[in-house]
Amino acid sequence: MMITEGNFISTFNSSNTLEKNQKEEEYILYIEQHKERVKLSYDKYFAPLINQNLDLNSCSNEEFQIALQDCIRNIALHDMSKYSDAEFGPYRLKWYPTVDESTALEDENLFYQMRQMYEEAWKHHIQNNPHHPQYWVDEDGNIKDMELKYIIEMMCDWLSFGKDIRAWYSKAEDEKSVMSAKTKEIVQELMELIYTKQN
Repeated sequence: MMITEGNFISTFNSSNTLEKNQKEEEYILYIEQHKERVKLSYDKYFAPLINQNLDLNSCSNEEFQIALQDCIRNIALHDMSKYSDAEFGPYRLKWYPTVDESTALEDENLFYQMRQMYEEAWKHHIQNNPHHPQYWVDEDGNIKDMELKYIIEMMCDWLSFGKDIRAWYSKAEDEKSVMSAKTKEIVQELMELIYTKQN
């Protein structure tokens, strides 16, 4: 996979193609395992709520039931943009570099370029994945309400790391700063709901 254009890529045409292929396979395995954990989180926390009559303050039960069903497709396609040329190379280089690439990245200029590429890849990711709250901020900085199905997918993404997300969310100021008041209200209510239903 191409990492970028120009002279920068020639620096990372590793002579050890076998190792580079192995690192790409390791990164692909990580993506697939993450996607599976997101699905397992949905199955554990949200699938049991399907067809239940829930008294929610932030949305109607009918809206919630539709979102639960719509989210199943989202979960199946979760993070597919990570396989795109815009994301795969920079993400793999940052998290799964070969020995030669790690050595090259000791150079301050190359490290800076890699970091810039990674930031562009992250920007591409959030602009193409509505389960990130940053997707819902327009060019003028206006914050729109997230659609419910994407809020559920976002929470499954958080849950996939296996920790109680309530403690994490209470300190996640960067995440909350790009959410509308309505989105935060729904997130708070759904957090309370899924943990109550697990007890």
